[in-house]
Amino acid sequence: MTTQLLKNKITPDVATAIDATLNPRVQEIIKELAWYNLGVALPHIHGEGPADLLPSDQIAYESNLQVSFVHQAVFASKEHNGFPVAWRWNPTTTRVEACAWCHDD
Repeated sequence: MTTQLLKNKITPDVATAIDATLNPRVQEIIKELAWYNLGVALPHIHGEGPADLLPSDQIAYESNLQVSFVHQAVFASKEHNGFPVAWRWNPTTTRVEACAWCHDD
């Protein structure tokens, strides 16, 4: 499915990310990640409007098959029995940080 068909369901930033998977360099990165049993995810959030990039100060947290979005500072202040399942580069802190967590209750 092309991003043109999704234009009312996703923001331009999400379309850019989806289209990037067609880039040969990105495909090589994905191929290399596969050696470590990793893939590529698009941290996103959606509700009433089109899907958009997950804000850099938010964490997606899945528990009991329900996803919620939590402010990073609130998430960090609590103890968790879950595990990270997605990471992204944070240009502010200049490091890779978890952006999605999973927990089976």
